[in-house]
Amino acid sequence: CRGLEVDRSTFNMLISKCCANGKINWAFDLVNVMTLAGISPDKNTYDAIVSVLNRNHRFQESRVVLHEMSKQGLSPECTKYIGLLNGLCRVGDIKTAFALK
Repeated sequence: CRGLEVDRSTFNMLISKCCANGKINWAFDLVNVMTLAGISPDKNTYDAIVSVLNRNHRFQESRVVLHEMSKQGLSPECTKYIGLLNGLCRVGDIKTAFALK
């Protein structure tokens, strides 16, 4: 579509929809496209991805995304950390849960 400007809100909506439909890899691809377009992911971008990663027991990836947020000076919602902590405890990875910062 000519003249259609894609901004952070557009990307966040698409990423959220991908996450809601279990298309996690598509969401990561969109984050890459977003970054290549010169648009930085924000708290909402990362929160959507962390939520779906936690729901799908992809805790290591969730930790990586949370770390990336932190490097960019963004603070995730407490519920994202709680979801990660609960998931790690459920799978018996108490050591990693205690190591979270």
